[in-house]
Amino acid sequence: MTANLKNKHTFQKMEKTGAISKIFTTFFVFILFTTNLLHAQLFYNNGAEIDAKPGALVFVDGSVQNQSGQITVEESAGTNAEFIIQNDFTNNDIAGGSGYYRVYGNWINNSIFNAGSGTVFLQGANQLLSGSVSTHFYNLTLDGSGLKTQTIDQYSTGILDLKHLELQTETFIFFVENVNTNAIIRTTGFVSSLNGGFLSRETNSSSTYLFPVGSSLITPRYRPVEINPENATANTYVVRMANVLATTEGYDVNAIPPKICEVNPQFYHQIDRTAGTAAIDISIFYDNAADGNWDGLANWTTLPDLWNLILSSSTSAGTPFYEATIPTWNNFSQIPYILYKIMPDATITDPGEFCSSDAAINLTAATAGGTWSGTGITDAVNGTFDPVTATIGNNTITYTVGTGSCISTDNITITVNATPDATITDPGDFCSTDAAINLTAATTGGTWSGTGITDAVNGTFDPAAATIGNNTITYTVGTGSCISTDNITILVSDNPDATITAAGPYCDNAAAINLTAATTGGTWSGTGITNTTNGTFDPAAASIGNNSITYTVGTGSCISTDNITITVNATPDATITDPGDFCSTDAAINLTAATTGGTWSGTGITDAVNGTFDPAAANTGNNTISYSVTSSGCTGTGSIVIEVFNTPNATITDPGNMCSGDAAINLNAATAGGTWSGTGITNTSNGTFDPAAANTGTNSITYTVGTGSCISTDNITITVNATPDATITDPGDFCSTDAAINLTAATAGGTWSGTGITNTTNGTFDPATANTGNNTISYSVTNAGCTGTGSIVIEVFDTPDATITDPGNMCSGDASINLNAATAGGTWSGTGITNTTNGTFDPAAANTGNNSITYTVGTGSCISTDNITITVNAT
Repeated sequence: MTANLKNKHTFQKMEKTGAISKIFTTFFVFILFTTNLLHAQLFYNNGAEIDAKPGALVFVDGSVQNQSGQITVEESAGTNAEFIIQNDFTNNDIAGGSGYYRVYGNWINNSIFNAGSGTVFLQGANQLLSGSVSTHFYNLTLDGSGLKTQTIDQYSTGILDLKHLELQTETFIFFVENVNTNAIIRTTGFVSSLNGGFLSRETNSSSTYLFPVGSSLITPRYRPVEINPENATANTYVVRMANVLATTEGYDVNAIPPKICEVNPQFYHQIDRTAGTAAIDISIFYDNAADGNWDGLANWTTLPDLWNLILSSSTSAGTPFYEATIPTWNNFSQIPYILYKIMPDATITDPGEFCSSDAAINLTAATAGGTWSGTGITDAVNGTFDPVTATIGNNTITYTVGTGSCISTDNITITVNATPDATITDPGDFCSTDAAINLTAATTGGTWSGTGITDAVNGTFDPAAATIGNNTITYTVGTGSCISTDNITILVSDNPDATITAAGPYCDNAAAINLTAATTGGTWSGTGITNTTNGTFDPAAASIGNNSITYTVGTGSCISTDNITITVNATPDATITDPGDFCSTDAAINLTAATTGGTWSGTGITDAVNGTFDPAAANTGNNTISYSVTSSGCTGTGSIVIEVFNTPNATITDPGNMCSGDAAINLNAATAGGTWSGTGITNTSNGTFDPAAANTGTNSITYTVGTGSCISTDNITITVNATPDATITDPGDFCSTDAAINLTAATAGGTWSGTGITNTTNGTFDPATANTGNNTISYSVTNAGCTGTGSIVIEVFDTPDATITDPGNMCSGDASINLNAATAGGTWSGTGITNTTNGTFDPAAANTGNNSITYTVGTGSCISTDNITITVNAT
């Protein structure tokens, strides 16, 4: 432990129950910079100023008692000093600082604790927050295990971190003075209080403040409260969750008004505003599965003493808690609040009287969800009342709602009257001249009305007094709520006139027409009628000759009928016999049709009576020909299209003789577009003739052009002579010093050319006159007018000199040398040669004595070789 000591100081050792205590006098300052381990049952400060600097760690394996003097645990820029106390911490003078206090025993404060911005960690098992003076913590963090129990009011100006533990305030208050909504944090921890104890929070915003209250008393429960002030003024609120029957604390759970049937017997809450004026939204959370179903919150009142329901409160489902809420609450005259169930209201809404034929309805009551019973009830859940199944007269209906002690019942009587039947017997339709009749209905004694009714009691209907057309007749019978009404429509018609307007005659290809009669609205029939309502007559559907047509109009006794005959004449058949297509040079012909005696027209027609068609007078291509013939006033027409083609000319242009090596050509004829055939033809559309595909000698070629009867054909013979083979026999490569030779080709008698050729007739090639490198040699030979050509490349190399420069004898310890020869670029070999390209000779790698060295240079037939012997003497 490092310490700076000022003034006089004294250390005294005391024996106490086998442990060592240390007493620090009031005459020095004790400054701690590094980790210090004090193994003692009691760390006793009797006047020293102890200052733990940022980063220092003080560990006391026992208790600390600050009897007199000052203990400061500092922090700077996020670096904390830590004071770890394995047992109790007792402060009887001045302590504090912005660092960390980690206490595993009880916290006992009897004097001044200046918290700064530090944190006190209670990390032991069951621990007391005790002493004679309340501690104003900055941050207080609960950790370790067990219960943290107050024996005096305590305060936090920073963060209260409950973590997973229970803070028991008992009958005291824990004051959270930090107005930030996150001033209390937790994982599963909560604050419990006995009667008189609270969790207090200060607020200054209209935000949600959590009061994590609960209790481990008898049945452990966590039932938090949220408070949301309506404004941002300064306010203070206290909350307690009382985990007992409210009666045991003076709030009788049986003191309830009629509208409440039960209040929560398991727990209740105490909520108060101890400073400020802001109204709040209150949310009290509960476990629906464990605590039961509730309808809202009640508040204890006095004079009289009872739980009075808060009308504005309600409950809603949630996870993991249900929520009971009170909006805008500003009555803090009493602090107890409890969950209640409302007494259900079974009052039935009276639906009035019914007729026996009325439709079923669902009855309703003030509180839904109950059970219905009684005559006429067909659905006990929905309260369905069906007058059809009820009794004529009075029916008693009972409704029961609620469970347990919260049950309410109501009864009503529903009267069902028999329903009269007003159904009118339909008399049918009338003519305006028919006699009056008395109408009838299923139930007598009612009243009749409508056009044509001349006696409302007896229901007398007089067609003469009615309207021509539809007349609505109404009959009403019954009294009270059971009145029945029926309506019918009676059609009154004038006596109709079915006289048909004469029509025809028609041709069988004429368009359909609608026939007419004096009175419309009737029905038509007969051969050729395709629409019986509109009277459509279609000559195409009728018979050739006479067709009988009938028209009937009217209803009941008002029916009139008429008949006419319509004549339909046949239209003559003007179908033309198709003569086919023509060439422009074909002779004229007379066209024919199914019916003779008509008139012809169209391009190419030179006689309109006989139908003469002359291709020479027609157009090349399509010519439309028409024919018209009339019989009995009916004209038939027909038409065809005759196509006239120009007569083609297949004469082929002769290309003359060809050589077998010539390129392919396209042959030509006077009229294009035909088809070619014959030996050597490789494209029948373009007339491509390829000598290479033809026979050597004569080849017959045919060309055909035209369509239908307009086809022309021509033939020619093409002679193909063989092109002589000018392929040169390759003599290989040469050295520049090689002798001249005569080249040969497949066909003799041609002419040679190229570098190195010294005789164009014999094909003499002399390497000495050729170029060093590649020399192109050409050969041309002609036979029967066909010339063949060929070429080769002969490569000529300079003749190399492999003569080696002798380096003389060497010693085995001499350095390597590169050997030289007259022509470079060859390959070296022999004992001692370590690089075959550079000719490196290493005496150390050679044999002592004679070493044979060989050098080879050149390519192809131009290769030169030399040998020397290098003697290596031992060094």
